[in-house]
Amino acid sequence: MSVERFSAMNGKRRRPFVYATFAMTTDGKVTTKNFGPVDFTSRQDKLHLFRQRALADAVLLGHTSLERDNVRLGVPAELQELRIKRGQSRSPLRVIVSNKGRIDDRLKIFQSDISPIIIFSTKRMPRKNQETLRKRAILHLTKADQVDIAAMLETLRNQYKVRTLACEACVGGRLRDG
Repeated sequence: MSVERFSAMNGKRRRPFVYATFAMTTDGKVTTKNFGPVDFTSRQDKLHLFRQRALADAVLLGHTSLERDNVRLGVPAELQELRIKRGQSRSPLRVIVSNKGRIDDRLKIFQSDISPIIIFSTKRMPRKNQETLRKRAILHLTKADQVDIAAMLETLRNQYKVRTLACEACVGGRLRDG
């Protein structure tokens, strides 16, 4: 089922439709041995990633992947225009998940204001990080040791009207601690 079709059907759901976008080599690898930035993708692969990202209401990235890839999570101007024609915001919301909350506020994602940033973390996030990141993002902190992904999805759907969520760089079906 296409993302567009599911999105149209998803009006009464409590959680967004989540889909993963990633590149894979012919031998089944999705990252490098040391989890470094991937350089085996083609220009077409990157355009496909941007098109998938542009369809979503929000883009999700784990802290470790964000730190490793240091991306802004934007979309090219022509895809921004298509989003506007579809009745969406210019760029999808950007969502970061981190259990420990040790997020560097100097990352590229915080250097642009293309769309709001929402961070889901725990009370383990150091106070200094909380104070700094509150100026650049919306924080949702839980008392638990780990972010409850189901609760996070419900919050995204109910508070931010996210119907489709693109998950990028979620290795092995889980979000790595960061």
